Amino acid sequence: MLRADRRLNLMLVILIMIATGLGVAILSQERALKQASARAVDKFDLIVAAPGSITDVTLKSLFLRPGSVELLRPEVVREVLAENRAVFAAPLAFGDSVNGDPVVGTTRDLVSHLADGRLAEGRGFENWEEAVVGQASPLKIGETFQTNHGHGPEETAGDLHHASTFKVVGRLPAQGSPWDRAVIIPVEQIWKLHNLPTGHAPEAGPVLGPPFDEAYLTGVPAMVLKPENLAAAYGLRNVFRTEASTAFFPAEVLVGLYQVLGDIRVLMTALASGTQALVIAAVIACGSCCCGFTAGGSPCFVR
Repeated sequence: MLRADRRLNLMLVILIMIATGLGVAILSQERALKQASARAVDKFDLIVAAPGSITDVTLKSLFLRPGSVELLRPEVVREVLAENRAVFAAPLAFGDSVNGDPVVGTTRDLVSHLADGRLAEGRGFENWEEAVVGQASPLKIGETFQTNHGHGPEETAGDLHHASTFKVVGRLPAQGSPWDRAVIIPVEQIWKLHNLPTGHAPEAGPVLGPPFDEAYLTGVPAMVLKPENLAAAYGLRNVFRTEASTAFFPAEVLVGLYQVLGDIRVLMTALASGTQALVIAAVIACGSCCCGFTAGGSPCFVR
């Protein structure tokens, strides 16, 4: 039977491989997506943002996807920064890119938190013209660059370059998330590049990080908070769930995303099972046909 039509048997083997591989791929990819997304939000305990879709805020702030979200009002930013139940509160600012990689404006506290207190290379930024990059960024320590307004490699035309030049002084350890390709600069500089208040009085000069001057704060897409403990985390989430802001644990968003993934998995598993059933039917049909006749068309007397 195997010698009767080698091409047919080879095709059946390939079909069985495809059907089996499809089923395995669906299960393994779902598991991989869950693990990767959990790693991506692991360092972000609590997010405070403007009222709206927390999924959009998560995709923008934690997964660094291009998009627009409402800005948290300056007065709420002041309240978040003044909260004494948080180890630190770091603003996130976006809007620029470097060769398609996202530029994130934030504070040294968040950089140190992401690095668990120790960078993989170099040091943290100490002035407005320095930057720390993710583990997968092509930028090297000591290299200089200019940021581009907007996101993506299509927006790298010369007239979109900001005038300021940055120097890479540090590299984060691997995060296993989109932050591995992030270019992190002081939030004051990204505010300055977009003609916004820098969080400090002009006469103070290029001051870096907190404490910020409440009179010179601007709106931000999101604030990252590191609560002192679990009780403080739930307390802060309740405090900032108001008409002017929303607060959430990133894991809350992942639960909803996992439900969507689960629905897709059920559908894809059904398709894979159908494919496997068709392959089995084809094998049985071809086996019956091949057992009934030889290659030359004579009856087969093999029992």
